[in-house]
Amino acid sequence: MDAVESARLAALRDYGLPDPTLDEQVHAVVRMASAAIQVPYAAVNVIDEHLQCQLTTVGFEGSDTSRTDSMCALHFRDGDIVWTADASTHSEYALNPWVDGTLGKVRFYASAPLVTPDGHALGSFCVFDTSARDIGAAELALLKDSADVLMALFDRRRQARVFSSLALRAEQQSIQLAEALREAELREAFTDAVLESADVGIVACDAAGHLTLFNRTARNAHGIDADPDLTPAEHAARYSLFRPDGVTPLAAHEVPLARALNDGGVTEAEFVIAPVGCRPIRLVASGRALVNGDGERLGAVVVQRDVTDERDRVAASAQRAAREADRLRTTIAVQRELTTAATDQDRLLSLVAEQMHEVFRNCGDVIVGLLEQNVLTARAVTPGLRHLLGTELGTDGTSLSGEAVRTGTTLRTGDAGTDPRADRTICAAAGIVSMMAAPLFAGDEVIGAVTVVAAVADAFDEHDEQQLTLLAGALSGALRQAEDAARKTKALAALEQSETRFRLGFDRSPLGMVLTGLQGAEQGVFLQANPALAAITGHTIERLVGMNVRELQHPDDVPGTVAALQSLAAGRQEQVTYDKRYRHADGHYIWVRVHAAVVRDDTGTPAYLVTQIEDIDAQRNAAAQLAERAQLLDLTQDAVIVHSLDGGIRYWNPAAEHIYGWQAQVATGHDLHRLLATTWPDETNAAFVEQTLREHGRWTGELEHRRADGKRVVLLSRMALQRDTDGNPIAVLAINTDITARRTVERALTTASGRWQRCSPARSTR
Repeated sequence: MDAVESARLAALRDYGLPDPTLDEQVHAVVRMASAAIQVPYAAVNVIDEHLQCQLTTVGFEGSDTSRTDSMCALHFRDGDIVWTADASTHSEYALNPWVDGTLGKVRFYASAPLVTPDGHALGSFCVFDTSARDIGAAELALLKDSADVLMALFDRRRQARVFSSLALRAEQQSIQLAEALREAELREAFTDAVLESADVGIVACDAAGHLTLFNRTARNAHGIDADPDLTPAEHAARYSLFRPDGVTPLAAHEVPLARALNDGGVTEAEFVIAPVGCRPIRLVASGRALVNGDGERLGAVVVQRDVTDERDRVAASAQRAAREADRLRTTIAVQRELTTAATDQDRLLSLVAEQMHEVFRNCGDVIVGLLEQNVLTARAVTPGLRHLLGTELGTDGTSLSGEAVRTGTTLRTGDAGTDPRADRTICAAAGIVSMMAAPLFAGDEVIGAVTVVAAVADAFDEHDEQQLTLLAGALSGALRQAEDAARKTKALAALEQSETRFRLGFDRSPLGMVLTGLQGAEQGVFLQANPALAAITGHTIERLVGMNVRELQHPDDVPGTVAALQSLAAGRQEQVTYDKRYRHADGHYIWVRVHAAVVRDDTGTPAYLVTQIEDIDAQRNAAAQLAERAQLLDLTQDAVIVHSLDGGIRYWNPAAEHIYGWQAQVATGHDLHRLLATTWPDETNAAFVEQTLREHGRWTGELEHRRADGKRVVLLSRMALQRDTDGNPIAVLAINTDITARRTVERALTTASGRWQRCSPARSTR
């Protein structure tokens, strides 16, 4: 274990973690952050030496898991936010049991580390979803802010533990002190060195209440030496002792020393020392009465500890946590209002301006600008800036709003008159001095900016900037929702048309079509079939619907079909194409080509298949005959190739292997023209050759092909269109003769002849 990990584990123990007894505020922060980021699942995890301990969760019941199985434990010590849109495609997360299904099915995942002020990462605050999704800068900032709030709450909890521990130590010291006083009958048991070196204030009195002990730490706290002749009432007035509010003076019976003497003891009494002109000091005192063996009360001793700095830290931490929690509540409330209005973009923009004005009460006005044809235009403003409605705000570095759009980041200025990023003309005319601008996003694309302005300098701080970023993120989401609502209205009409077209296409398709179930008992069952499939198989549509594909196929083909269905149902494949044998209603088998594609439900789960079924029985018979004929040409020196109408190579003789350098088992199935990079001379092309074959049945001409080694060869090609018994085109037979050497010699002769002709006139002149 390295030194950093040892120090981190020590910090974890110092914070008393893991401990499931958390403040309700921790749970509230997690719930609010989860709602604000709009994810269904969230968890606060701390990582010890062996385990990931889930302190609180949202959306699922947490449990401790091995650190090696934890996604959060992978990078939390780096101190940075980590996230992935789809963990199943992430090289480090894909095999994690939270991702592959053993413990869960996490897809989107984001995590912010829980880091102490000393830089030790105790764990992380993570949010996740079972669907892949993106996250914007505003949501990431909210995630980080939530982690900071959680750490502030943990720190407050730690300080409370420290305070309790110190109080216990003080009590123990007071008990030890009392025992020493009892054994020595007051002060004689103490040495001056021990009393003067104690790091807590020690004050003692006799049975009459007069001071008998006032050590160095007590003198420093009170700023004055002890006066043994003072009574408790005079002591309270002399040393300016007040109640915890720092305003109300302590009564004589409330002085800790008097309480210890009169009541027999005092535990954790807090009071304030506030001498005139001096800094108030907050103390916590505990003490007890001193009695002898006969029970006679001899006096009292009190131990007091300075908690001023500690209380200030706790108060600051609580204030910071309250501010962050209030910020989260405000953001969530605004986001809810924006979501409610997110069906009308114009109303939404006006509402944003109103809400921003309420949130930033010290600001003057708000401008919401959207990009329209790459120009940032003011689309909504508060009343004070009504004259800017429709104004171009600039996206070329001449305005703070334009800079926010250009850089995609939230910007702030406390003096628009001197800041080169601000439009000084507009600012001067509108009386704008301070500004903040945050970009609006649609996915990763910036679509506009929201700007808050004020008439005074330095009106906004970094917390306001973070708040604006969060609210801009909420507005971005609402704008996307408004656009989605508009698209859905159009999509519904398009969907109705699409369903009608699909229904007509399904029923009237010349190819067999069927919808096939994928899940549970419906796997492989025909849910719907069209007339063309009934014609191909001889079964009625009523007979086909409800039939399992296994009943229709040749027994030898069933295992491959079962494996394909399972792969498609598990989401490992999206579509398949294969040739199968179907049993016709009259008992004989026919070859069909099946093209199947997955259709998913709203949750992304494969639901059923849309399948096209083509009768290729005659095609296969004809192709087999062609292959038999082509085999007779295996001994020829010419390349003999049979390919389908779409270019797929079906037969490739030994001469073709020799000419092109591709083995038959490699070439078969490839597209002929793509594999050989076919080119034609003159204006001939593939379309012309195909048209000639269809019109005349033959084509002869020269073409060039590329060999396996990259060299090009010239061939004389003779192609013939092959047809089935019904006269339908089914394949092309090509016989290619290598004439590369001949064309090389001809070109050499042509070149030599040209040179001779150019040189002849010169000879005749001489």
